[in-house]
Parts: sequence; C-alpha cells; structure tokens
Amino acid sequence: MRLPLAVVLVLSSLVIATTAQARPTHADLTAARARLSSLNNREGALVEQYDQAQVALAKAQKDLTDAKARVATADAKAAAAKKELSRRASLAYQGVGSELSTIFGASNLNELSDRLQFLNDIAGSDATVVATAQVTGQRAAWARSDLAKAVAAKAAIVRNIANSKAQIRQSISAQQGLIDRIQKALQRPVFKPQPPAPPVMTHASTVSTHIPNIPVSGGAAAAVAAAYSAIGVPYVYAGASMSGFDCSGLTMWAWAHGGVSLPHSAAMQYDSIPHVSRSELQPGDLVFFYSPISHVGMYVGGGMMIEAPHTGAYVQRVPLRTDAVGYGRP
Repeated sequence: MRLPLAVVLVLSSLVIATTAQARPTHADLTAARARLSSLNNREGALVEQYDQAQVALAKAQKDLTDAKARVATADAKAAAAKKELSRRASLAYQGVGSELSTIFGASNLNELSDRLQFLNDIAGSDATVVATAQVTGQRAAWARSDLAKAVAAKAAIVRNIANSKAQIRQSISAQQGLIDRIQKALQRPVFKPQPPAPPVMTHASTVSTHIPNIPVSGGAAAAVAAAYSAIGVPYVYAGASMSGFDCSGLTMWAWAHGGVSLPHSAAMQYDSIPHVSRSELQPGDLVFFYSPISHVGMYVGGGMMIEAPHTGAYVQRVPLRTDAVGYGRP
C-alpha cells in the first residue's frame, strides 16, 4: 500500500526541517498543517472504503442465508420426487394396476379407448415425476453453486475490510506521531489543541439552546435535532451511535430519527437520495465532499453544517464549506 511510504516521507521532511534550525518557522508550521490535513483526508477515504465494505458484507451475508434456504428447498423437492418414483416403481413391480389386465378387462371399444387413455395419463404422470426430480436436482446444484459464490464473496469482503482497518490504524498512528514530533520541536502543544468539551445539558436544552429559529418540519426537523444532540460526541471510524460517529454514521443516525434509512457510506448516501443545488439547500440536506465522495455533513441552516470531521475531533457545527461536490435531500 502507498500509505506507509507517504507517512515516511511526511515524517522525514519534518525531521529535516526541525534539525536544520532550533525552532520551526511559521512556514514550517503551515506546511506541517497541510501535511496533517492530507493525512486526515486519506483517513477519511479509508473510512469510506471500510463503511462500503461493511455494507457489502451485510449483503453477502444475506445472499448466503438465501442460498442456504434455496438449497434446503431444492433438496426437499428432489427427495419428495424420488420418493414418489420409488413408490410408483414398487406398485408396478407388485402388479398393481397391471396394464394387460386393464386392457383385456374392457368389454367394448369405448371402454378400451378410455382405459388406454387412462394408461397414457399414468405414463405421462410418471414422466412428470421423473422430470420434476431432475429439475429439482439441478436447482439444488445451482443453489449450491450460488452458496459457494456467496461464501467466496464474503471471504473477499472480509479481507478487504481487514486491509482497510489496517490502513486506517496506520493513518491514525502516523497522524499522532506527526503531532507528537511537532509538539516536541515547539515545546508547546501547538498542533494538538484540546477539542471543545461536550456540552453538559439535557437533550431538550441542547436543541432549544443551539438550533436557530429556521423553519424545519417533518423528518428533517427530527434529523436536524438529532444532529445537534450529537455535538461534542467523539469521532470514531465506523461509529454510528452516541458513543462515537464517523461522517456517514452521523448522517445515517440523524436521519433514522427522521424516519429515513440511509446506508453507512457517504458515496452510497449520495447515490441513494435526490440531488439539489447549493442554492436550494434546506436544513437536513446532506453536503458531500471530495472526488470520489468520502465525506458528508448535514446542512442545518443559517450557512452552517454539522459534521464528524476526523480522528481526534468531535462532532461540531461549522460554517458550510465551499469545497462541496454535491448536495442531496433524503
């Protein structure tokens, strides 16, 4: 993967800068901030990959369950067909319904014709049973094939998730290492500011205190209120609860309070909802960033948005950014 090499280059450049002079200049600090921002963006992209892999894994697990059910159904039908074939073969061997006695027992041509038709119907029924056994057996084989494919897909997805997790941990570790090195060089915590403490208040007082008087109704009102209630909750990758959120986890969780189900992925959320323009934004609309899309926040009116930005930060209300690439309305 490219990430470890990028981290080495970042940290190496920092060492060069700090050994060339006793104290970094303002330009050094600005460059370090830019590199740190780049690491945060990379981490955001990896979190998006992880979230998408989780969605795919859930689908693979459902496919796996469906395939098992199809196998069971097909096997049951095949067994029933084989049992019926065995029963008919046993009856024929015992002479029950002998064809000759049936034919010779006719007293006239009309009765003979009726009995021949009856024998043809039985023969057709036997053929149908045979065909049913063959078809159900083939369906069972297909179902098992689908099952094998589902298992393989699930294994591949799990490997991808493991790789993404490892990359995310590397990104977080590199980010923290960069911060620590800068702190040591400056002898003061310039690049590790303490995030604002979560507001100490009830849910009701949080909403009434912080939500501006902007007309919002229906599901959007509930989603906006939920987003405000999450301000101060720490960023946690793949998080989607009040113990921690990532960006799409926050918008998914908030809009669930508004009665709308969204996938846990910024890109998938963008693909699943109607799009609007920036000039049409209303409170509750979602704002998407980067290409490919890997970050999402919620517009809450008054030129402000709520987002879960990156590791080390907390859910926060900030001015609506100008670098958005799309907008949507759940």
